[in-house]
Parts: sequence; structure tokens; C-alpha cells
Amino acid sequence: SIPNKSREYFITADETKKLLNACPDAEWRLIVALARYGGLRIPSEPYALCWEDINWVDERFYVSSPKTERYEGKEGRMVPLFPQLRPYLEDCRELAEDDAEFVIVKHRRGSCNLRTCMQKIVKRAGLNQWPRLFQNMRSSRETELLSEGFQLQTVVAWLGNSPTVALKSYLQVREDDYKKATQNAAQYPAVMAETQG
Repeated sequence: SIPNKSREYFITADETKKLLNACPDAEWRLIVALARYGGLRIPSEPYALCWEDINWVDERFYVSSPKTERYEGKEGRMVPLFPQLRPYLEDCRELAEDDAEFVIVKHRRGSCNLRTCMQKIVKRAGLNQWPRLFQNMRSSRETELLSEGFQLQTVVAWLGNSPTVALKSYLQVREDDYKKATQNAAQYPAVMAETQG
């Protein structure tokens, strides 16, 4: 199938901050941070996340992937404990019971419909609803990591998809990409010399 590019939406850092500020509690802030900064699939991957999966010392965590577990070697993946994500995990760890197994406890399956709750958070944040609420957070993170200079094979390993899937369904062209391409003639010295010489 051909992906519908009109359903793509890049969630900016400013929009993410507004979303996080509009969340009703620490656990919801973590769900948003896991989607936007960790690139996790919502709801399955945060629901599977256990405290023992988090390696605070090596700054990474293991994500079990119910969607891809049927494929050999795709049961899960290691994801960096990105600096944008870590404070939200730390907040929830401080609030968790000492013997808590799962990271997401209060908002587990059955306690609320995550999409409906997320729509309310978006509205409370004063933002317009965008299509594919959670998938576009994941897509935004994948696009962002590549633009920050991480290699494609690294990013897809962290997000648990393939280069083909990333290119077909996740990576976006942002407005900033157009601005960057047209504002800095110095990045094209050979071309500029040819056209002006």
C-alpha cells in the first residue's frame, strides 16, 4: 500500500513541551515522553516496560515489542535513555512502589483509552488535533534522530523498524528542511562557484 503523506505531522519541541505541561500526572507525561522522545509504539511497548528493563548506569533500556516478537531477533530492542526522556522516567520511579514491576501502572489497559485521553491532552495544550496521534510522535522522533546525524541503521535499531519501513512510513520532510536548504549558500560552494563564475 502507498502511505498517505497527508496524514504526516511533525510534532515540534514547542508542541511537545505544551503537551507535557498539559498532562494530568507524571505517568501521562512519561507516556508522552516515551512516544515522542523514545519512539515507542503506543500502547503496547510502554505497557510491557518493566523497571528491571531500565539500565540507569549504561543509560539505556530494553523495550519488549509485542508487535514484532513473532520475528526471530525482533522480540525487543535497546533504546538510549535520551536526555529528554530520562527526567520523566526518574519522576515515575520516585513515585513507584519499591516492589513495582511495571513502569506504567495507573494508566494500564482497561483504566482508560489512551487515544481518547491523548485527544483531551492535545486540546488542553491548546493544540490542533493531528492525524495518527501516537504514530506521528514516533515518526517525529525517527525523523529528528536522523536529522541530528545518527545513522539510519542505528535509528531503526532503536525504534524497532527497518530502513524500508522508516523510509516508506515514518520519515518526514519538515518545514525546517526547506528553510535550511534555501538559507545557507555556503553549504554549496562548488555549485555557487559554477553559477556565479
